[in-house]
Amino acid sequence: MEKLTYNEFKEAIKDYFSKRMDHAEIQLTTNDTVNQKIDYLTIREKDATVSPSIRLNDSYKQYLDCKCEEESFFETIYEQVVNAAAKDRISFENLDNLFRDKDACRERVIMELINEKGNEELLQKVVSRDFCNLKVIYRLVIANDEDSVMSTIVTKSGMDYMHMSESELYDAALKNTKSFMKPRMIRMRAFGMCAPMDNEAYCVMGNNSAKNCSALIADPEYLQEIAEMIGTDYYIVPLSIEEFVVVPEAYCDVDIQKDTLKGTNEASKEDKLFLSNDLYFYGSGTKELSVVQ
Repeated sequence: MEKLTYNEFKEAIKDYFSKRMDHAEIQLTTNDTVNQKIDYLTIREKDATVSPSIRLNDSYKQYLDCKCEEESFFETIYEQVVNAAAKDRISFENLDNLFRDKDACRERVIMELINEKGNEELLQKVVSRDFCNLKVIYRLVIANDEDSVMSTIVTKSGMDYMHMSESELYDAALKNTKSFMKPRMIRMRAFGMCAPMDNEAYCVMGNNSAKNCSALIADPEYLQEIAEMIGTDYYIVPLSIEEFVVVPEAYCDVDIQKDTLKGTNEASKEDKLFLSNDLYFYGSGTKELSVVQ
C-alpha cells in the first residue's frame, strides 16, 4: 500500500475532519517552538473555550508505521480527539484561572535555556533574556506530579496577561526551576574524554518527565552547589536542552571535548534537543560562568 506524502496527508486528514465535524472550522496551522516548527490540525468550534489540536508531525510518523488504510487511521485519531475534548476543556479552564492569578504564576514559572540559532522566529514572540551566548525563556507549569510536568511557553502577550515584568519572571524562575526539575547528578565516563577509572564526570538530568534540565546552567546557586559538591572548578558540556555533563577542570581535554560535542550534535537526528556547540567553564572562586573560546 503506497503511503501519502506529508503534504497529501495534511490535506487528507483536514478533509476527513471537515466532513466529520461540519459544524466546526478546521484549519492547518504552524507554530514555532524550541528548535522546531510544529504543524497542527486545529478544530475551532463556535462558542468553545478551547480549540483541540493535533500535532501532524507526530501523527504522520504514526501513519507511516501503521498498516491500516487511511480511513481507519483517521477514524482512530478522530476518536482520540473526541475522547480528549472534555479533559482539554477542563485543562483550559485551569490554565485561564492560573494566568489570572499573579501569585500562583510566581510559584509556577520556570526557565528554559535555548540557542538563538534556529529559534529566531520564536524569540520574536516570547519573553527572553541573554545568558552567555544563549537565551533564557520562560515556561508556566500548568500541572505536575511525580510522573509528569506539563508547561507552556510564556509569550509576550502571556506576560502582559499575567501582569508580571520580565525581571519578575526571572526572579520567580530562579526560585522555582530546580524544585520542578529535581536534578540528579550521575557519575559517568564523559564521552571523548581522557578520564581516570573512577569516572570523574557527572551527567545532570531531571526526573523522568523534566525535559529542560539544562535550564539549571542559568541558575548561579545550583552551579555553586555543584562546585562545592565536587570540590573544584569545572567545565559544562551541554548535551542537549534536557541534560548536561559536568567535568572537573583537571580531567577535561577542552579541544577533544569541543570537537566531540560538535561532531555529536552534527550527527544527531534530534535537532529539536540541540542547545550549544560550546563548552562553558565555571569558576567557584569568581562564581562566574563563561563560554570557552
